[in-house]
Amino acid sequence: MFLARKIAVSSIFFVLFCFASMESARAEAVTLTDGTASIGLGRDGRAVLGGNGFGINVTGDAAGVLNPFQFSFNTITNAMGRVTFMGQTTNSFRGGLSFTDTTLTGSVTAFAGNDFFQEGPPIFSVTFTGEGFTTILTDPSGVIGREFTVAIPEPATMILLGMGLAGIAAKVRRRRKQ
Repeated sequence: MFLARKIAVSSIFFVLFCFASMESARAEAVTLTDGTASIGLGRDGRAVLGGNGFGINVTGDAAGVLNPFQFSFNTITNAMGRVTFMGQTTNSFRGGLSFTDTTLTGSVTAFAGNDFFQEGPPIFSVTFTGEGFTTILTDPSGVIGREFTVAIPEPATMILLGMGLAGIAAKVRRRRKQ
């Protein structure tokens, strides 16, 4: 009786472990480290962005020229771009992004295969955010659109931050010794 009970409990734990270890579809979060996104007066959008194993190069349709500025992209039908995440690259994806004067947010879901008129199964989803600044693009006749540039921290800034954190850690350690 004890052996049967032990086998039954072990089987239940094995089944629960198998279900718990299955990967579920979830959106990976990426912090942008470089790139630009722009919206022109002609309601077209363009983004070349990157960060943390992620890269996107896409042209899309702007939803409006109000704040926040936003556009969507669907390469399933218009075949205009590519997206890469953790070494996987595809030309078949959809998503969108928006930006204010200081923040860019967006998401993309990529699909297997490069058939532009029929998407395969999803291979990854990514949400991305970045801090930066917006510039007004002008030409001689007036405003032609807006461009968001991702802010890249300078090495000197990172060194100062590291030195400050090291100083705080040394002070805390000195207090603990006293």
